[in-house]
Amino acid sequence: RGKRAKRKRDQERPATPQPPIGDPPAIIKHLLVGLNSNTRQLESQHAVTSAEGIPSNQVSNPLKVVFITHAFTSIQYAHLPLLAAMSSPTVLLVPLNQGSERGLCYALGLPRVGMLGIRADAPGCGAIWELLRDVPIVQAPQLKEVATGQWMGIKIELGNDKIG
Repeated sequence: RGKRAKRKRDQERPATPQPPIGDPPAIIKHLLVGLNSNTRQLESQHAVTSAEGIPSNQVSNPLKVVFITHAFTSIQYAHLPLLAAMSSPTVLLVPLNQGSERGLCYALGLPRVGMLGIRADAPGCGAIWELLRDVPIVQAPQLKEVATGQWMGIKIELGNDKIG
């Protein structure tokens, strides 16, 4: 039995009925999926301030939390903590377990979900915000040193020797 017989069997077999696809849930408009879209949003939320200390750009629909399904140690995610710390309002970064991507993919109907951002005004997220209230905000201590505008000097340690 060859290819011809297989084609004939496939043509005779009735197609499996697909479940009807309804309207997407309202929250879908408040989600950002993927590295690029979340990075662009975090960059737009960057706290740019004028000389008077007043924020010059206010994002109308900011991100509140970004879930990451891979380890932060990956080089492609290295910029996220700094962007989250500099965004206004601050954004929570929540790393998820390795197996969580499969569940997110199934729930969203996508083949791959590396990052999922949820906007602050997403409907029905009260329980999520309540669970995340104890998650620490990302800190970037190097930003405080840069903000002083003073020369900090150079300190290089090579083994037991100090230079500078």
